[in-house]
Amino acid sequence: MSSILSVSQQSHLVSSDEEPDDLFTDPPWTDKRIAEEMLRKYRFPNSNTNISVSVSVTIEKIDSQIDDLCHLQLLVKQKWMEPQLAYKNLRDSIHPIKIRNVNYIWNPQLAIEGIQESQMVGKDDVLLYSNGIVEYMYRKKIDLPAEHEMWSFPFDKRNCSLNFGNEDVRASWTYLSGAHVSEHESPWKVVESSKLGKKLSVNLRRSLSTWLWSLYIPTTILVFCSWIPLWLTSESQTSRSVLNATAFFTIFIIVLINLKEIPRTSYLKAVDIWCMIVCVFPLLALIQSTMVSSAAYKKRWQQILKTDDNEEKTRWLNETPYYAQLPAQRPKSCAKIMDYIFRVALPLTFCTAVCLYMITFIIPYSR
Repeated sequence: MSSILSVSQQSHLVSSDEEPDDLFTDPPWTDKRIAEEMLRKYRFPNSNTNISVSVSVTIEKIDSQIDDLCHLQLLVKQKWMEPQLAYKNLRDSIHPIKIRNVNYIWNPQLAIEGIQESQMVGKDDVLLYSNGIVEYMYRKKIDLPAEHEMWSFPFDKRNCSLNFGNEDVRASWTYLSGAHVSEHESPWKVVESSKLGKKLSVNLRRSLSTWLWSLYIPTTILVFCSWIPLWLTSESQTSRSVLNATAFFTIFIIVLINLKEIPRTSYLKAVDIWCMIVCVFPLLALIQSTMVSSAAYKKRWQQILKTDDNEEKTRWLNETPYYAQLPAQRPKSCAKIMDYIFRVALPLTFCTAVCLYMITFIIPYSR
């Protein structure tokens, strides 16, 4: 009897020693195996199911095209709970697994109202957590109308409003859980952003650095240069003409280059008015220089024609008294009078025009 018990005890010990070895015979669950197992058993929710969704939007980039549209690149994150996709019983881990395509499972199908054109950027990221939470991230470029007018270009502002919704009625959400605008190099500066419910509004202001260095500063300097001939003598005909013509045609070329890519409108824009100002004043200086040169040229011919009378004058000058030979005070020539007038009128008028321009466009822009 004791031998039988000892044999049974030994067999029990052997079986108990073999049981732990049986627990590790199956390999651990990999991400691929878990995803395949979940998708194999997965069924799309019923049409009457309400799934709570969390939506977060980040504006990553604002493109620099010159038109009346907002060109944005968005990073959209959506989260929701799918009990069918929980895999705690297979592997409880804080690290999610990835799915290659979001079409394998249900998704909220987020939509943005009023988009004229959209394009996906890069690949989607679909992450599954062990508790059944699904995180779906994607990047998208969109073009949508902006609330603004081009009349103050390039001192213009615009309001880009994004109204979000979803095409699937099973998605239940009432507001954006997060809305951000990332800092990046762009021709637009974000003045203010706000979210209300499913709407995200972004107020933008155009950056002036490019336009200042390519148009406003060079043309202003050239306008000042066009006034240098006003301080030269009327006999310096060639120098006056060359300086004025160079300043005017250089400004004209700069204006044509900058206006080349700006869309045309039925009304004058701020940049059009500035181009008119910086072209008119050098043109007036060029016309004045031409008139002064013409007057000096006529005066020179008159002096040449009078050389024949010099011999006859010298005869009777010897017979006249000394006080009668004193030179009479000559009246100022028309060329000098024009120089005096334009030296004051052109700078004063230009400064007045610039001040009015600043009051109309620059001060409202800076507010």
